[in-house]
Amino acid sequence: MTKNIILIGMSGVGKSTIGKQLSKKLKKSFIDLDSVICDKYHLSLPEIIAKLGKNAFLNLEEETCLELNFDNLVCAPGGSLIYSDKAMHYCKENAIVIYLKDSLENLKTRVINWESRGIIGLNSDTYEGVFNERQALYQNYADITIACNHRSWTEISADIIEQLNRYSS
Repeated sequence: MTKNIILIGMSGVGKSTIGKQLSKKLKKSFIDLDSVICDKYHLSLPEIIAKLGKNAFLNLEEETCLELNFDNLVCAPGGSLIYSDKAMHYCKENAIVIYLKDSLENLKTRVINWESRGIIGLNSDTYEGVFNERQALYQNYADITIACNHRSWTEISADIIEQLNRYSS
């Protein structure tokens, strides 16, 4: 299994946690795209979004993704990367895109501070609205969809590896 992996899904679904587990199990490098952006600006995501504005942040997120060197990589981008058709096509050309899908109810229990987390919607300013507007986009770009409802990170990681083995053969 040599293909790169991109994990997409809503904030709170566990992209970074699962990405780190997968990178260890599959002996790949791990990149959290939000962390790359925060390190570059020495600010938190909400501070960067407040400083640049929503549209400029989305452009920055796209540019950062397009600069990625896909070489034996597991990447967890921010949930809003899905708004960039250009970035998502780049991801699909270089990686298997895995959608980590969970219910709104489960996500709401994990993301209690969504207002201060830097979650961007194009047409909505509520977590539920952002969730609803992104679902079709996540599904559209996914090569593999993994149901995360009421499952441990370990179970989800094992399921991803099993699905990747099927996908690759």
